[in-house]
Amino acid sequence: AASGFEQGFTLERRPSGAGARFSIVLGYRGGLHASASGPGTLSLSGPKGPVMTYGALRVTDATGRALPSHFSLGTGEVRIVVSDGGATYPLTVDPYLAPSTTPVATFTGTDGAYLGTSVALSADGQVALVGAPEYRSGGDGAVFVYTETGGTWSTDPVATITGSATKQVGGSVALAADGETALLGAPAAGTANGAAYIYTGTGATWSTTPVASFAVTGGNSSFGGSVALSADGQTALVGAPDANSEAGAVYVYSATGGAWSSTPAHIYTGGP
Repeated sequence: AASGFEQGFTLERRPSGAGARFSIVLGYRGGLHASASGPGTLSLSGPKGPVMTYGALRVTDATGRALPSHFSLGTGEVRIVVSDGGATYPLTVDPYLAPSTTPVATFTGTDGAYLGTSVALSADGQVALVGAPEYRSGGDGAVFVYTETGGTWSTDPVATITGSATKQVGGSVALAADGETALLGAPAAGTANGAAYIYTGTGATWSTTPVASFAVTGGNSSFGGSVALSADGQTALVGAPDANSEAGAVYVYSATGGAWSSTPAHIYTGGP
């Protein structure tokens, strides 16, 4: 199922050994840590927080009788402990594994900002851009930068890139793989003609003005309605969905040694 999967075991005969109890030992690795998160439920966490839950344990014998069972934690292992006194084999051991639904961080905006309209993440998952195109009255827009260190995300943005004059900066965002070059779309700039901007930064220190700006003529093209950036941060795509009487267009820009050309290297146009 999309929400998780059952991890079933079938024991055809009783494990050797005395007593009316046995254990199935499951090892885990990859930097995971197991802990109890509720009655009969375990949480498997990685360096960046919870990743999976393990629970809904049910053990039945051949007659359908439910047998007492529980989880037990050890170093690098999880034990499924089953009491099988009087059980009729084979037994079915059926725990459930599901992705964790607990967020490792939550970012919230102000009323009417539309925070989360656009998002982008660095390749290592430690820098996040979150667009809020209606930030400030009139839709100036903003993009907030959040960073993660040692599994902990900043609860407040480490940097804020703001627009002006109802540009709707942050209507679209893209981020290079290293998290140090950002492309921001502002589709409402210039009376909906649109614009796009390149900003650079490291950690909490970002340029306060764009290191490059892109715009087109023609009016009402919504240039910057979508953006994309190559992994090396040297090639940018800017979409203009309302250009050419809404046939649309995509503009390709390139940089050499950090210097961007304001003239598109190529233009793709839509049509019937």
